[in-house]
Amino acid sequence: MPETEGSAAPDSTGEPRVDDVLRRLDELERLPVVEHPPVFEAIHGQLVEVLGELRTGADQPGPPEQPSQQIGPDE
Repeated sequence: MPETEGSAAPDSTGEPRVDDVLRRLDELERLPVVEHPPVFEAIHGQLVEVLGELRTGADQPGPPEQPSQQIGPDE
């Protein structure tokens, strides 16, 4: 993936919400190091939220996924 000059982040991850969060890393250049932890914590929290939604499919319309196997005849 091509990189923009002055940034280690890729142009696009394919997920706009992740791209928006990663752009926040550019803020770190303007902040003293002691102010980096809250930015990292916010970025981490947002990525966890988006990735959790992607894992469960919460951001996609349609019925929830059905299990591929049943455990027993009564379940």
